[in-house]
Amino acid sequence: MKHITLIMILIALALSLSAAANPKEKKMKILVLYSSQTGTTREIAEFMAQEIGKAGHQAEVALCSEAQNLKAYDAIIIGAPVYAGKWKAEAGTFVKNNADLLKVIPHAYFMVGTSFDGKASPAEMRAILAKERELCPPVSEGRFMGRLDYSRLNVFQRVICKMMKAPEGDFRDWKAISEWTRETVQLLGVRC
Repeated sequence: MKHITLIMILIALALSLSAAANPKEKKMKILVLYSSQTGTTREIAEFMAQEIGKAGHQAEVALCSEAQNLKAYDAIIIGAPVYAGKWKAEAGTFVKNNADLLKVIPHAYFMVGTSFDGKASPAEMRAILAKERELCPPVSEGRFMGRLDYSRLNVFQRVICKMMKAPEGDFRDWKAISEWTRETVQLLGVRC
């Protein structure tokens, strides 16, 4: 009986030492920042935070303009819509103003637009984040179709969209967003 107890204690000790020597994936604290005009990108950022939580990590969501205490995070994901071929300025400003930190903390970028339907050339797509990529290269970049709801646009945007005959609708592919988020979390973890 004593031998069995001793063997069980040794097995438990070996298992605990093995777990300590080979810890499971590090649980990260990830900040998902966004800039949004109509709420579409905010909804995507919130969805990403849920996916990060499902993967066993902690996620917080905030506007780029309200981000605080960035050093408290293991990684950052930054997203914004694209209008007229440009990433919304608040996101670009955040990258520029926090470049020193982003050079040492793993980060990723994502952009949302109804023009990501395969009609834009790869060169046009790369040009959107060229300045940010050059300043602080991300571990990953995501491009997602968005939602176009004319009632959420200002008068100028509505006129432009109607002139371009842009179709209204929600074109977000939640499965693709989920897959990108999970893959990106793994890449962020490798860089931590």
